[in-house]
Amino acid sequence: MTALDHVTDALRWHAEETELLAPCGLPPGEIHRWLSAWARGLDAAPTHKRPRAVLFYLSGPPPAKLPDPNSIVALFSSLAESQTQSKLLRITLDAGIKGAEVVPSAKAREVMGLEWTKGQASQISKLQPTECLVLATGSAISVFVSGAIVLEFADVRGRTFEIAADLYRKQGWNDGELLLRCGEEDLCERSDLGIWRIPDLNLLKPRPELLIEERLAKFLDARLSGYFLLAEEHQWEANGRVDLYVIMSNGLKYAVELKWIGRSLKKTNEYMPNDKITASIGKSWNHALATVMPEAAAIAGLEQMSDYLKSPKVHSGCLAVYDCRPPELRATAPIDPTTWKGSTDHPGWKCRVLVVPVDPRTPSEKGKASVKAAKPTKAKTGMAKPATKKRAARTAKST
Repeated sequence: MTALDHVTDALRWHAEETELLAPCGLPPGEIHRWLSAWARGLDAAPTHKRPRAVLFYLSGPPPAKLPDPNSIVALFSSLAESQTQSKLLRITLDAGIKGAEVVPSAKAREVMGLEWTKGQASQISKLQPTECLVLATGSAISVFVSGAIVLEFADVRGRTFEIAADLYRKQGWNDGELLLRCGEEDLCERSDLGIWRIPDLNLLKPRPELLIEERLAKFLDARLSGYFLLAEEHQWEANGRVDLYVIMSNGLKYAVELKWIGRSLKKTNEYMPNDKITASIGKSWNHALATVMPEAAAIAGLEQMSDYLKSPKVHSGCLAVYDCRPPELRATAPIDPTTWKGSTDHPGWKCRVLVVPVDPRTPSEKGKASVKAAKPTKAKTGMAKPATKKRAARTAKST
């Protein structure tokens, strides 16, 4: 399966999931965020405190950040207590218990029990077709809307969203702030999974724009709060495709155009060993093995963005320029987007230009460079050095 097939399948799956969840008004991204917090709570809770089979309604609004594991563990106890009382609770996305219990109809009481099954959950879900009903049995999760299962995981702890704690701290769009974070945190990855072919030479892999776009989409999916749709290479009327199209749950729509500055290995040299590439390129920046992308290529992105922003489908746009040049080139030839025609803030433009430096150096290398830059240089006083016996003897001999 090609990368395009993966993207197509992901978009198709996202569209289907969005349609199924539409009646309850919760975007898929928010439910996945909540499931990641639930998984962390399962890991933090002792085995005897984990829920055996609990049923509850899940509702919004989306929280500013995910609940911590202790909140989830406390929630387990409340759910277990309500289960013994044959009551259903409504849980908010921040893991809080909203009000008191939700009292189901008389028909729902007929199927209530201490050990819930999927059949019982489906019947109760049909009674409240606009609600999101969750059945949690151990580490298994089933999400119901209108009686149908729209999400189901045999082991929620095994999902890919179970990563380091700081990655759960999501934020809103905030004028594209996450585009900055992606360049500073993700695109600097030095392993073979990243965008770099030889990080020490500031040499990117062939066609880096596709790699940057893919990693940015994954970065936003894991960190962007309250999005409704996140699409790569989105078809844009008669103007081709926009690199990234984001629709938030509040209806605001953003177009993102991605550009990079630096150099990448040419496709024809993709299978050349790294040692030969390093020996051939040496310390030169322009080389026949590499494609150098100048600042002019980034400026061209403004023309594309101007076309996107003419459409009523866009609230605002952002041109993200990832500067992958080494620090010395960035210092001697800095980029000032305010000099680019059309880049200034304008009511008709609604566009923001971000220039993000991408530095693949290791933390130790960056630390040494910063210390060296901060180290004061010794100023010359102009005073003559004190004469030594040897110097005085040489002077006397020459005279």
